[in-house]
Amino acid sequence: MSQDLRTDAPANAYQTKLATGRRHWLNAIAAIGLLASVVAGLLTDGPTLWGLLPVVLYAVLCLLGMDIVVGTVTSVLSGILIVGLSPIETGTLLGKSLADSVTAIGLIIVLGAGVGEVLRVTGVATTIVSGVMRVAGDRSRVAVVVGVMVSCLALVASLGTLAGALAIAAPIVLPITARLGYTRAATASMIFIGGCAGLTVAPFAGSNVAIMTAADVNYLTYLGYGAGPLAVLSLVLGPFVVAYIQCCCSRRRRTRTGRSRTPTWSVRWAWPGPRT
Repeated sequence: MSQDLRTDAPANAYQTKLATGRRHWLNAIAAIGLLASVVAGLLTDGPTLWGLLPVVLYAVLCLLGMDIVVGTVTSVLSGILIVGLSPIETGTLLGKSLADSVTAIGLIIVLGAGVGEVLRVTGVATTIVSGVMRVAGDRSRVAVVVGVMVSCLALVASLGTLAGALAIAAPIVLPITARLGYTRAATASMIFIGGCAGLTVAPFAGSNVAIMTAADVNYLTYLGYGAGPLAVLSLVLGPFVVAYIQCCCSRRRRTRTGRSRTPTWSVRWAWPGPRT
Protein backbone atom coordinates (compact mmCIF):
# COMPACT_ATOMS: atom_id res chain seq x y z
CA MET A 1 0.00 0.00 0.00
CA SER A 2 1.39 3.36 -0.98
CA GLN A 3 2.00 6.25 1.36
CA ASP A 4 -0.64 8.35 -0.43
CA LEU A 5 -3.33 5.77 0.29
CA ARG A 6 -2.38 5.68 3.93
CA THR A 7 -2.52 9.44 4.14
CA ASP A 8 -5.94 9.70 2.53
CA ALA A 9 -7.47 6.98 4.69
CA PRO A 10 -9.52 8.33 7.59
CA ALA A 11 -8.08 7.88 11.05
CA ASN A 12 -11.39 6.61 12.37
CA ALA A 13 -13.56 4.65 9.95
CA TYR A 14 -16.58 4.97 12.26
CA GLN A 15 -16.36 8.72 12.84
CA THR A 16 -19.60 10.56 12.14
CA LYS A 17 -19.65 14.08 10.74
CA LEU A 18 -22.26 16.34 12.29
CA ALA A 19 -23.54 19.73 11.28
CA THR A 20 -22.55 22.62 13.50
CA GLY A 21 -26.10 23.18 14.70
CA ARG A 22 -26.62 19.55 15.67
CA ARG A 23 -23.25 19.49 17.46
CA HIS A 24 -24.30 22.51 19.53
CA TRP A 25 -27.60 20.81 20.38
CA LEU A 26 -25.80 17.64 21.48
CA ASN A 27 -23.41 19.60 23.67
CA ALA A 28 -26.36 21.43 25.22
CA ILE A 29 -28.20 18.16 25.92
CA ALA A 30 -25.06 16.69 27.50
CA ALA A 31 -24.59 19.78 29.67
CA ILE A 32 -28.24 19.73 30.78
CA GLY A 33 -27.96 16.02 31.60
CA LEU A 34 -24.84 16.54 33.69
CA LEU A 35 -26.45 19.50 35.48
CA ALA A 36 -29.53 17.39 36.23
CA SER A 37 -27.23 14.67 37.56
CA VAL A 38 -25.59 17.11 39.96
CA VAL A 39 -28.99 18.29 41.21
CA ALA A 40 -30.20 14.70 41.60
CA GLY A 41 -27.07 13.77 43.52
CA LEU A 42 -27.55 16.66 45.94
CA LEU A 43 -31.29 16.24 46.50
CA THR A 44 -31.63 12.45 46.67
CA ASP A 45 -30.13 9.79 48.88
CA GLY A 46 -30.41 6.04 48.43
CA PRO A 47 -32.31 4.21 45.67
CA THR A 48 -33.96 6.58 43.22
CA LEU A 49 -35.38 6.59 39.71
CA TRP A 50 -32.79 9.21 38.83
CA GLY A 51 -30.50 6.23 38.25
CA LEU A 52 -32.15 5.84 34.85
CA LEU A 53 -30.86 9.25 33.76
CA PRO A 54 -27.40 8.01 32.59
CA VAL A 55 -29.04 5.27 30.50
CA VAL A 56 -31.50 7.70 28.90
CA LEU A 57 -28.79 10.29 28.36
CA TYR A 58 -26.53 7.72 26.68
CA ALA A 59 -29.32 6.52 24.38
CA VAL A 60 -30.35 10.04 23.36
CA LEU A 61 -26.81 11.25 22.66
CA CYS A 62 -25.83 8.19 20.63
CA LEU A 63 -29.07 8.08 18.64
CA LEU A 64 -28.69 11.75 17.74
CA GLY A 65 -25.21 11.10 16.35
CA MET A 66 -22.73 11.92 19.10
CA ASP A 67 -19.48 9.96 19.05
CA ILE A 68 -20.06 6.78 21.03
CA VAL A 69 -16.93 7.27 23.14
CA VAL A 70 -17.96 10.79 24.15
CA GLY A 71 -21.49 9.58 24.87
CA THR A 72 -20.16 6.76 27.05
CA VAL A 73 -17.91 9.09 29.05
CA THR A 74 -20.78 11.55 29.51
CA SER A 75 -23.17 8.86 30.77
CA VAL A 76 -20.57 7.41 33.14
CA LEU A 77 -19.86 10.87 34.53
CA SER A 78 -23.61 11.38 34.96
CA GLY A 79 -23.87 8.19 37.00
CA ILE A 80 -20.94 9.21 39.20
CA LEU A 81 -22.52 12.60 39.88
CA ILE A 82 -25.87 11.04 40.81
CA VAL A 83 -24.30 8.56 43.23
CA GLY A 84 -22.03 11.26 44.64
CA LEU A 85 -18.83 9.23 44.78
CA SER A 86 -15.52 10.75 45.74
CA PRO A 87 -12.51 10.39 43.39
CA ILE A 88 -11.10 7.55 45.52
CA GLU A 89 -14.43 5.71 45.58
CA THR A 90 -14.78 6.20 41.83
CA GLY A 91 -11.34 4.70 41.21
CA THR A 92 -12.17 1.73 43.43
CA LEU A 93 -15.45 1.16 41.60
CA LEU A 94 -13.78 1.31 38.19
CA GLY A 95 -11.08 -1.07 39.36
CA LYS A 96 -13.63 -3.63 40.53
CA SER A 97 -15.53 -3.37 37.25
CA LEU A 98 -12.46 -4.52 35.31
CA ALA A 99 -12.88 -8.00 36.79
CA ASP A 100 -16.50 -8.23 35.65
CA SER A 101 -17.36 -10.69 32.87
CA VAL A 102 -19.13 -8.00 30.84
CA THR A 103 -15.95 -5.91 30.82
CA ALA A 104 -13.92 -8.91 29.67
CA ILE A 105 -16.39 -9.54 26.85
CA GLY A 106 -16.17 -5.91 25.74
CA LEU A 107 -12.37 -5.97 25.80
CA ILE A 108 -12.26 -9.12 23.66
CA ILE A 109 -14.68 -7.55 21.17
CA VAL A 110 -12.60 -4.37 20.98
CA LEU A 111 -9.38 -6.31 20.33
CA GLY A 112 -11.09 -8.46 17.72
CA ALA A 113 -12.46 -5.38 15.98
CA GLY A 114 -8.92 -4.00 15.89
CA VAL A 115 -7.69 -7.12 14.11
CA GLY A 116 -10.53 -6.85 11.61
CA GLU A 117 -9.72 -3.19 10.96
CA VAL A 118 -6.11 -4.15 10.21
CA LEU A 119 -7.33 -6.72 7.66
CA ARG A 120 -9.56 -4.10 6.04
CA VAL A 121 -6.97 -1.33 5.83
CA THR A 122 -4.17 -3.57 4.54
CA GLY A 123 -6.38 -5.00 1.79
CA VAL A 124 -6.34 -8.58 3.08
CA ALA A 125 -10.14 -8.60 3.31
CA THR A 126 -10.51 -7.80 -0.39
CA THR A 127 -7.90 -10.43 -1.25
CA ILE A 128 -9.88 -13.07 0.66
CA VAL A 129 -13.03 -12.44 -1.37
CA SER A 130 -11.18 -12.24 -4.69
CA GLY A 131 -9.25 -15.45 -3.96
CA VAL A 132 -12.35 -17.45 -3.05
CA MET A 133 -14.25 -16.26 -6.12
CA ARG A 134 -11.25 -17.03 -8.34
CA VAL A 135 -11.18 -20.59 -7.04
CA ALA A 136 -14.95 -21.02 -7.41
CA GLY A 137 -14.99 -19.59 -10.93
CA ASP A 138 -18.04 -18.54 -12.92
CA ARG A 139 -18.56 -21.64 -15.05
CA SER A 140 -21.46 -22.97 -12.98
CA ARG A 141 -24.28 -21.13 -11.26
CA VAL A 142 -24.05 -23.40 -8.23
CA ALA A 143 -20.30 -22.77 -7.99
CA VAL A 144 -20.91 -19.03 -8.01
CA VAL A 145 -23.55 -19.27 -5.28
CA VAL A 146 -21.29 -21.40 -3.09
CA GLY A 147 -18.32 -19.14 -3.82
CA VAL A 148 -20.22 -16.01 -2.82
CA MET A 149 -21.44 -17.62 0.40
CA VAL A 150 -18.00 -19.00 1.31
CA SER A 151 -16.27 -15.68 0.60
CA CYS A 152 -18.79 -13.80 2.75
CA LEU A 153 -18.42 -16.45 5.46
CA ALA A 154 -14.63 -16.12 5.50
CA LEU A 155 -14.72 -12.33 5.49
CA VAL A 156 -17.32 -11.97 8.25
CA ALA A 157 -15.52 -14.57 10.37
CA SER A 158 -12.25 -12.66 9.92
CA LEU A 159 -13.60 -9.17 10.60
CA GLY A 160 -16.15 -10.16 13.24
CA THR A 161 -18.75 -7.75 11.87
CA LEU A 162 -21.58 -8.37 9.43
CA ALA A 163 -22.24 -4.93 7.94
CA GLY A 164 -18.61 -3.91 7.42
CA ALA A 165 -17.60 -7.24 5.89
CA LEU A 166 -20.53 -7.39 3.47
CA ALA A 167 -19.86 -3.81 2.41
CA ILE A 168 -16.40 -4.96 1.30
CA ALA A 169 -17.59 -8.15 -0.39
CA ALA A 170 -20.60 -6.72 -2.26
CA PRO A 171 -18.72 -4.64 -4.90
CA ILE A 172 -16.64 -7.70 -5.81
CA VAL A 173 -19.39 -10.31 -6.10
CA LEU A 174 -22.17 -8.16 -7.60
CA PRO A 175 -20.69 -8.01 -11.15
CA ILE A 176 -20.22 -11.79 -11.14
CA THR A 177 -23.80 -12.55 -10.10
CA ALA A 178 -25.21 -9.92 -12.46
CA ARG A 179 -23.34 -11.50 -15.38
CA LEU A 180 -25.13 -14.79 -14.69
CA GLY A 181 -28.54 -13.14 -14.51
CA TYR A 182 -29.20 -13.35 -10.77
CA THR A 183 -31.78 -10.92 -9.47
CA ARG A 184 -31.02 -8.45 -6.71
CA ALA A 185 -33.06 -10.44 -4.21
CA ALA A 186 -31.24 -13.68 -5.01
CA THR A 187 -27.85 -11.97 -4.79
CA ALA A 188 -28.78 -10.39 -1.47
CA SER A 189 -29.90 -13.77 -0.12
CA MET A 190 -26.64 -15.54 -0.98
CA ILE A 191 -24.60 -12.70 0.52
CA PHE A 192 -26.74 -12.62 3.66
CA ILE A 193 -26.75 -16.40 4.17
CA GLY A 194 -22.98 -16.58 3.83
CA GLY A 195 -22.51 -13.58 6.11
CA CYS A 196 -24.75 -15.02 8.83
CA ALA A 197 -22.91 -18.34 8.63
CA GLY A 198 -19.64 -16.46 9.07
CA LEU A 199 -21.04 -14.52 12.01
CA THR A 200 -21.83 -17.76 13.83
CA VAL A 201 -18.18 -18.91 13.62
CA ALA A 202 -16.52 -15.51 14.16
CA PRO A 203 -14.35 -15.86 17.28
CA PHE A 204 -14.53 -12.15 18.18
CA ALA A 205 -18.23 -11.51 17.46
CA GLY A 206 -20.00 -10.08 20.48
CA SER A 207 -22.76 -12.69 20.58
CA ASN A 208 -20.30 -15.58 20.30
CA VAL A 209 -18.06 -14.21 23.04
CA ALA A 210 -21.09 -13.79 25.30
CA ILE A 211 -22.23 -17.37 24.60
CA MET A 212 -18.80 -18.85 25.30
CA THR A 213 -18.46 -16.82 28.48
CA ALA A 214 -21.93 -17.71 29.77
CA ALA A 215 -21.56 -21.42 28.91
CA ASP A 216 -17.94 -21.52 30.15
CA VAL A 217 -16.67 -23.30 27.01
CA ASN A 218 -13.72 -22.62 24.74
CA TYR A 219 -13.95 -21.68 21.09
CA LEU A 220 -13.27 -25.17 19.73
CA THR A 221 -16.09 -26.66 21.80
CA TYR A 222 -18.46 -23.91 20.72
CA LEU A 223 -17.41 -24.41 17.10
CA GLY A 224 -17.78 -28.18 17.17
CA TYR A 225 -21.17 -28.44 18.86
CA GLY A 226 -22.92 -25.20 17.94
CA ALA A 227 -21.49 -22.83 15.35
CA GLY A 228 -19.87 -25.37 13.03
CA PRO A 229 -22.99 -27.48 12.29
CA LEU A 230 -25.08 -24.33 11.90
CA ALA A 231 -22.64 -22.85 9.38
CA VAL A 232 -22.45 -26.11 7.40
CA LEU A 233 -26.25 -26.36 7.36
CA SER A 234 -26.47 -22.80 6.04
CA LEU A 235 -24.04 -23.56 3.21
CA VAL A 236 -25.87 -26.76 2.28
CA LEU A 237 -29.36 -25.25 2.24
CA GLY A 238 -28.25 -21.87 0.89
CA PRO A 239 -28.17 -22.81 -2.84
CA PHE A 240 -31.72 -24.19 -2.62
CA VAL A 241 -32.97 -21.00 -0.96
CA VAL A 242 -31.23 -18.85 -3.56
CA ALA A 243 -32.67 -20.94 -6.41
CA TYR A 244 -36.18 -20.61 -4.96
CA ILE A 245 -35.87 -16.83 -4.59
CA GLN A 246 -34.43 -16.54 -8.10
CA CYS A 247 -37.34 -18.55 -9.52
CA CYS A 248 -39.96 -16.50 -7.67
CA CYS A 249 -38.42 -13.18 -8.69
CA SER A 250 -38.07 -14.23 -12.33
CA ARG A 251 -41.68 -15.41 -12.47
CA ARG A 252 -42.88 -12.21 -10.83
CA ARG A 253 -40.87 -10.12 -13.27
CA ARG A 254 -42.35 -11.94 -16.27
CA THR A 255 -45.86 -11.55 -14.85
CA ARG A 256 -45.34 -7.85 -14.20
CA THR A 257 -43.98 -7.34 -17.71
CA GLY A 258 -46.98 -9.09 -19.26
CA ARG A 259 -49.45 -7.06 -17.23
CA SER A 260 -47.76 -3.79 -18.06
CA ARG A 261 -48.04 -4.48 -21.79
CA THR A 262 -51.71 -5.53 -21.90
CA PRO A 263 -53.29 -2.42 -20.33
CA THR A 264 -51.19 -0.20 -22.58
CA TRP A 265 -52.68 -1.69 -25.77
CA SER A 266 -56.21 -1.80 -24.33
CA VAL A 267 -56.11 1.84 -23.32
CA ARG A 268 -54.81 2.87 -26.72
CA TRP A 269 -57.55 0.88 -28.45
CA ALA A 270 -60.39 2.11 -26.23
CA TRP A 271 -59.29 5.72 -25.95
CA PRO A 272 -56.97 6.67 -28.78
CA GLY A 273 -56.82 10.33 -27.89
CA PRO A 274 -58.65 13.36 -26.54
CA ARG A 275 -62.08 14.04 -27.93
CA THR A 276 -62.67 17.15 -29.93
